[in-house]
Amino acid sequence: MNIYSQTPHAAGIDNYYDHIIELSQLSEKYDYKGILITYSTSNVNPWLISSLILDKTKKIRPLVAVQPDSLPVDTLVNILKSSMYLYNREISLNLIDGTSKRLKGSMEASHKNDRYEWLIKFMEETRRVLSISISDYDHGLYNQKVCFSNENNYPIDFFMSGTSKNAFETAKSGADGFLTVPGPIHSFKKTFSPIENCDFGVCFGIIARPTSDEAWRVAKETFPHSRENDIQLLLKRNSKMNAVRGLADLALEQEVYDDVYWLGVFKNGKNIYPYLVGSYNQVADYLKEYKRHGVRSLILNTPFSREEFRHREQVFKRI
Repeated sequence: MNIYSQTPHAAGIDNYYDHIIELSQLSEKYDYKGILITYSTSNVNPWLISSLILDKTKKIRPLVAVQPDSLPVDTLVNILKSSMYLYNREISLNLIDGTSKRLKGSMEASHKNDRYEWLIKFMEETRRVLSISISDYDHGLYNQKVCFSNENNYPIDFFMSGTSKNAFETAKSGADGFLTVPGPIHSFKKTFSPIENCDFGVCFGIIARPTSDEAWRVAKETFPHSRENDIQLLLKRNSKMNAVRGLADLALEQEVYDDVYWLGVFKNGKNIYPYLVGSYNQVADYLKEYKRHGVRSLILNTPFSREEFRHREQVFKRI
């Protein structure tokens, strides 16, 4: 199974520059395949973070989130070719859709019906432009000719993110991989048919220790619960994001599934990922169930301390 860490939001982190360096170097030390670099208009630009990671490591691969309406194809291709040329390294892309957050009324409803097809078209155009050394763009006011080649000719892996069956089926039609925030294993199997010809990835936080009791103690201390969180959870049922609504419904039914799958962090409002909590063997066995169903990649969430890297290594050795 390919393991990826993930860059956190810069807010609340002292010396974010050094934090990213330590995270990327620890990920490389523990033989992770890459780092998912998230996208947000309120955070550091993901391509600046990608350059920092490439500069301070030797082999780990940036998996950079790209929102198509914020970056034209010609600009994206130039960044990709330049990065691979300068660092002699591979880069992957995670195509995400955030436009619906800025659309209203009927426009938003219409956009939801075809947003994944839109991502596929953006991906196809990016692949086309990557494959040629000279191309013309007519932007209306300006005409631009792009003349830059990637002499190393590294392939680009394209991932898509989503939670619905429609998103998954669309991704299989053209993307190299699909990333999702999964439900408990029983609901995951019902939602997604056997996975073939696609690098399917699931997003989890993991807190594992030699014993289950120790793991749960650490989890509850790291992410304490409050009454305010219960109120926020009710509001999440009205979220525009399918992943948030789905996890909110699960969390309102119960907080723990299968003695391992925990929605406490989601309820606490820290992030939208479920967590796997338990002994090394328990967490490893639960991940094996996803692996048996075709999951090839695991995207990890915080915490990313040196101690957590060591504990998670014990889990991955058992998969």
